[in-house]
Amino acid sequence: MSVTNNSHLRVVQHMTLPNVVEHLNVFYYKASFASEQTDEDVVDALVDQMDAMYTSMITLLKSTITMGITYVYKRAGSLWDLVGSGSPTVTFTGAQDMLPHGVAALVRAYTVAPRCIGRKYIGGLMEGASTGGVWSAGVQTILANFAGLWDNVVTLSASNDLNPGVWSETNTDIYELSGEFAYSVYPVYQRRRRPGRGI
Repeated sequence: MSVTNNSHLRVVQHMTLPNVVEHLNVFYYKASFASEQTDEDVVDALVDQMDAMYTSMITLLKSTITMGITYVYKRAGSLWDLVGSGSPTVTFTGAQDMLPHGVAALVRAYTVAPRCIGRKYIGGLMEGASTGGVWSAGVQTILANFAGLWDNVVTLSASNDLNPGVWSETNTDIYELSGEFAYSVYPVYQRRRRPGRGI
């Protein structure tokens, strides 16, 4: 199997927080390929990208958080077919007590379509990450670094790139990132399900 030019890819990154709470983030990429690429090469490149992004957060997140499997899907009409999966090697090192599961940092990514904005909630931060209800300067620096890595073009080889973007359900398309990001200086809360069923 292979991935062709203009393919739409969905990357689902799993993490397991204490008490077996599943935490997911979903990323999208659009293929800009001069030639077809194998499924294995595409998956390996995207797992490496997840490694790079989350390595920037090793001191920010609690050490009892486990980095889970990266699943890569390719759009096929209205469906997303599994291309493959891999395991990042990130190990988090934070030693303080973790904030409640639903407390998270929020990073926003803007795209070439003004109304299409990506949001990533980062759970697993620890007590001491904020003062007076505001994330510390060190936390804000890490969030800015994470945003910059999110914006990275994933290059498999010369002229074979995966461009990061945001999926638009309305227009059924991936809009590429514009390079503009924002993050909340305040903790946000993203509890959507009961404990053990994800956030």
